[in-house]
Amino acid sequence: TLRPVPEAGTFTVYVAAFAEEENARLLRERLTQRYEVVSIVPSENGSQKLYRVRVGNYPSEEKAGRIAAKLRLEGLEPVVLRKD
Repeated sequence: TLRPVPEAGTFTVYVAAFAEEENARLLRERLTQRYEVVSIVPSENGSQKLYRVRVGNYPSEEKAGRIAAKLRLEGLEPVVLRKD
């Protein structure tokens, strides 16, 4: 029997989180000029709502790491995350 091959996973680069959605939008606009996929992911932590800015959907941690290195050069503090 054939079994499906497990996917390696998708990685994204977490760039920043803001309490104000407008600030997240401004960063997204700035990053969209250089990166293909820039998204805002709203989340709630207790009573606080945050808007997290992420860059990309990459097939490997290595590729996401290269993007994170570029973002560091722009003065940001990115973190590579595996998307589930």
